[in-house]
Amino acid sequence: MTIDPGDDELSRLKERADHYVLAVAAALMRDGFPVTTGGTYTYPDPGEPEEAEFTLRLPDEYAVRGLGERGESLALDWAATSGWSLYVSIRSDDGQLADTEHWLGAGLVPPPQQVANFVAAAMVDWKSTGSPERPYYRAKGQDLGRLLLQLKSYEPSENPSSWGSIAYQFTLLRRTTAYQLAAVDTVSDDTIRAVPMRAGEVRALRRLLEFADNDGQARTLALNLVNDIQARFSSNTVDSPDVLNLLVRQYQSAWTRASEGR
Repeated sequence: MTIDPGDDELSRLKERADHYVLAVAAALMRDGFPVTTGGTYTYPDPGEPEEAEFTLRLPDEYAVRGLGERGESLALDWAATSGWSLYVSIRSDDGQLADTEHWLGAGLVPPPQQVANFVAAAMVDWKSTGSPERPYYRAKGQDLGRLLLQLKSYEPSENPSSWGSIAYQFTLLRRTTAYQLAAVDTVSDDTIRAVPMRAGEVRALRRLLEFADNDGQARTLALNLVNDIQARFSSNTVDSPDVLNLLVRQYQSAWTRASEGR
């Protein structure tokens, strides 16, 4: 028999799930995954009790690195009945999107690092990561007290209201982690290499970083520029002008995109 959870229980479930997803996001970011989140939400299924769920996403252009050229998107979902799953979108030969879901199968509240390892494995080979069979550890409206107890350990020891909203905490976590990872990258390799670049590309990249925050088009163009520069760096074995000019022409996806959208 299922029982509709009361408003107090549902409120506590959302609050504790928010803190848990923040801990999972922190583990993913420490491992270098630039996750984003829309926060906790609910699916109002007719005839079933309402319960909290949430989603963590990888930016599409980042997810494609692991999914391959036909990859479209990758999301990490949590359901209060089945735990974690990866939701993958792949474009088929005829151009249609095909979605598939693979489940971690490690209970409802596995340690955050285990979830991060799940995503890392998917970026190597998502087809063999997890299981397509959805597990059910509880039914909606049942055993809610036990789930709340599992999530309680992720609540902050201080007064939660003093931390600000979950959205603010997530933004601060993302900004701080990005700085820390960038600082490590900056000092980890001091090899000097010549990288052929157009002067306009340097100015464009600086402008995009100054103006673009979460703007999709500006961010995508900035990442295209970085990808072009990184490809030229990896391919640069000869510093003759002819070779450098060839590398610039060969890796110019950002220039092409900018020309089309001008």
